[in-house]
Amino acid sequence: MAVMELENLNIIEGSLPKRCRQLVREWAEIHQQELIEMGDTQNFHPVKPLE
Repeated sequence: MAVMELENLNIIEGSLPKRCRQLVREWAEIHQQELIEMGDTQNFHPVKPLE
């Protein structure tokens, strides 16, 4: 389990195995602006997974 900072996509707490970390970062890069907006507005909704 880990906590990732959305502005720079760095893990700030916890850890993930390397491959998992790469996949999470790839997904977060694709949806970064959407994730930041959800955090700002607290208007949460599902986000598409990697394909």
